[in-house]
Amino acid sequence: LVRHSYLIFSKEISIPKFLRRRLFAEIVCSPAPAAMAAKSAAIRKSSHGSENFIQKLVKNPKISFAIALLIADSILVALIIAYVPYTKIDWDAYMSQVTGFLEGERDYSNLKGDTGPLVYPAGFLYIYSAIQYVTGGQVYPAQILFGFLYMLDLAIVVFIYLKTDVVPWWALSLLSLSKRVHSIFVLRLFNDCFATTLLHAALVSIICQKWHLGLVIFSTAELFP
Repeated sequence: LVRHSYLIFSKEISIPKFLRRRLFAEIVCSPAPAAMAAKSAAIRKSSHGSENFIQKLVKNPKISFAIALLIADSILVALIIAYVPYTKIDWDAYMSQVTGFLEGERDYSNLKGDTGPLVYPAGFLYIYSAIQYVTGGQVYPAQILFGFLYMLDLAIVVFIYLKTDVVPWWALSLLSLSKRVHSIFVLRLFNDCFATTLLHAALVSIICQKWHLGLVIFSTAELFP
């Protein structure tokens, strides 16, 4: 850059004025070599990262199968919500108990539903109060929320199996074949769903050596026994 500038403004070399102006503008407006090198490195790094991800998918069938499993199970959950009637066991009782809490009742012995008095801790009241606020106490939107919760829990469990690498790739399909788990999450809307998801999240934190975070999440799960 310095050498080119010298050539432009040197009196020893005869260069027309319009050509000098053009060369000077190109020198001033051109990016610095360091900036150009950094940009090239960033482009190479981005393309190398995408290639690495694709290579991982090709070399490790577990990752590809896990993604396909999550997509397939999300479709299955949507079909269950759309065509299978929910099991009327505890939802109405939950809403009755939560309604009493929202109306100002703080004596647990007075919080009752169709199945009897409230026996769950405060975490149950807080989370189901929020669910009632969002869904208006209606079952269908609540099922959609629990469907997302189920998919989150499944993704966490799949990650645990991928991280520990203790089963063959095809064994992951067994995670989606449980009629009972689908029923608990999207047909019965039990409070156990939150405790289970938080427990699995705590396991992920501990596996990743986030000990304190894992203990905090596990303690939170105790609010939904």
